[in-house]
Order: sequence, then C-alpha cells, then structure tokens
Amino acid sequence: MYSSSYHLWTLDLTTMTAKIMDGIDFTGGQYVAFHLGERVFIAVPKGDYSSTAIYEVTAAGAAERKFDVQGWAFKMLKVR
Repeated sequence: MYSSSYHLWTLDLTTMTAKIMDGIDFTGGQYVAFHLGERVFIAVPKGDYSSTAIYEVTAAGAAERKFDVQGWAFKMLKVR
C-alpha cells in the first residue's frame, strides 16, 4: 500500500468502459471524495502519505489540481 503505484479510474455506466481519470498521475493507495454543494473534490495522498493533493472534479470528469497539504488529509469542511 505504501507506494505511488495506483491510479483512479472512471467508469462510464452507459458504455461500461473504464479509463484512468484524466488529470491525476500515480497515487498512494487511498483517496477520499468530498461533495461541497455542487462541487466535488478528491484528496489523493503521495505514496508515503507525506502530503495530499486536492483536486476538483470538472463537469467533464477530469481532475484539476487545486492545492497540496502536508500529511494525509481525509476530511474537508465547508465554512460558510
């Protein structure tokens, strides 16, 4: 688990085809998705969990990197 050898995948339920999610390279073995209003964010740790990249998922299903935090961030809160 402690390695950068994982990918996130998307699945098109209409065609039942899967592909690696656009915008995210190799990751650690976990991820967490957050729904904040109409927006969706994904927290993806480095392989050694020393930092976490936060991505926003676009309407097209791609991920856009927004910021990084130290350590493994697995919660996100909306403040007003």
